[in-house]
Amino acid sequence: MSDMVGEDMSGYDIVITDLVPILISGARLLSGPGVNIFVGPKRKCFVVHATLLCQSCACFKRRLRGIEQNEDANKELYLPDDDAEVFQLFHTWLYSQKLKPIVKRCKENGSTFEDDHIGSTELYFNLYYMAEARNLHSLQNLTMDRLRQYYATENRISGSERCEQVYQRTKPGSPLRSLMVQQFLSIYTEKKQTSETAAKTLCARLQMKKGETFMVDVFEAVRRRFSKRAWPFPNDENGCVFHYHEIGQVCGGSRT
Repeated sequence: MSDMVGEDMSGYDIVITDLVPILISGARLLSGPGVNIFVGPKRKCFVVHATLLCQSCACFKRRLRGIEQNEDANKELYLPDDDAEVFQLFHTWLYSQKLKPIVKRCKENGSTFEDDHIGSTELYFNLYYMAEARNLHSLQNLTMDRLRQYYATENRISGSERCEQVYQRTKPGSPLRSLMVQQFLSIYTEKKQTSETAAKTLCARLQMKKGETFMVDVFEAVRRRFSKRAWPFPNDENGCVFHYHEIGQVCGGSRT
């Protein structure tokens, strides 16, 4: 991430939030200078209130330290490695504290169309990775709720490719890793005969990169629940189970 000053705004697709329908406590957050944030290789521009951005995300606060004292002009940041669609979701959440449910997509397969579950959830998984990396815990938890809501509605679980991606892009102890582990265990214990092949395939695919880490998490999860005979399906757990919390805290999240 690099600072930029004096960028020519002509020719850019600029996103400016309509503040009329948005309810945020404290008008101070919507006062003061704005920040032009250029996202992705095509440098899509998002205009964000600096005070709101700094309060919501410590990493941006460090980048924009001192901006509240300079009311003369907008400041500019460039995020070349971020995805503009993901940042659009972050931008909407920043002002509304809301996140729309995942919409199922379809893809063409010859002369027919089939459900594209990987494509449907990709944007929200990427949003989760961004939220976790930047310690945006409220957004992280809300994104988890939307993912679990989608899986419950569609009666789906993640495949081996998604599990591998999660282990590549999240931190040890991530709630998203816990979701992958519990999805795996719930299916394995519920339909052992038909799921053994799937279990072996999943472990084999993960063996080259993150397989060992995944299996350690699986064995640790089994150890913690050793006295219980059946493994609960993740959609039946309280949503708070898969949220990020500081030590000793809970939020009483809903099931989806």
